Amino acid sequence: MSLKSQKRLIHERDWHVLIVLDACRYDYFEEIYQEYLSGKLRKVRSQCFDDSFLYSEGRTKTWLRNTFDKKMGGVVYVSGTPHVNSVEVNTENEDFVATDVFSDIIDVWDWGWAEELGTTPPEKIVEGVNIAKEKYSEKDLIIHFVQPHGPYLALGGKEIEVSGMVSSSSELGILDRGRKMAGRILQSFLPGEIFKELRNFFSSIDKPAEKIAKEYGKGELRNFYTKNLRSALVEVEKIVRLFPDKSIVITSDHGEFLGEKGLYGHNWNEEFLTEVPWFEVS
Repeated sequence: MSLKSQKRLIHERDWHVLIVLDACRYDYFEEIYQEYLSGKLRKVRSQCFDDSFLYSEGRTKTWLRNTFDKKMGGVVYVSGTPHVNSVEVNTENEDFVATDVFSDIIDVWDWGWAEELGTTPPEKIVEGVNIAKEKYSEKDLIIHFVQPHGPYLALGGKEIEVSGMVSSSSELGILDRGRKMAGRILQSFLPGEIFKELRNFFSSIDKPAEKIAKEYGKGELRNFYTKNLRSALVEVEKIVRLFPDKSIVITSDHGEFLGEKGLYGHNWNEEFLTEVPWFEVS
């Protein structure tokens, strides 16, 4: 049975508050959501794939570009991530300009970022929601938490991920663009299986989650991920109480590998990453 399109559900607008948990896996959400919320859960298909098979430019950027390809009138975005911003931060996402899509953006990432953690803490998102609720009481909200995406809060900033928000002229930016270009060129003429082997070889540099797994073990990595998800759900509970008469949905932009098939993170064109929760709060 094919999964329903998340994009279609989003644009049908049968919600007033849409909460996005970045990199939230369906199975992990399914396992613990009942400790915090009640409602109806189903699995849907996210449009988080791009055409770079060797080295992805990042799932959130692709998801935003593919999902919000037309104006969302009357929607305010409460953003914990600089990928959605109103202050002209260069996200190198040429086909997605957040200010052209949404009525307004609350840049929580701008004033709520915790340098010591390398992320926007989930409690700061609730502050942004309160601002949006007071300022835009008649508009719908999309609320984007960074968690359960790393860095993992339980580590207290010991493992700060490179966010991907690098200048195209920097050393990291040049390397990133080079990988994308190489991936597209190789994919155009190599047989599929050979290309997959090369993809795995060129992407073998340890990712933050992989480093954590090597230092603490896969089980502890998954525990850190679960704790990040729980930290977000605690704050989601508070948001739900703020809107007792509104239709609220919780979803995600993409999934996350935590060592399955030897993969970590989400820079892979694997169907598993497109399977995300769609939870209608009751």
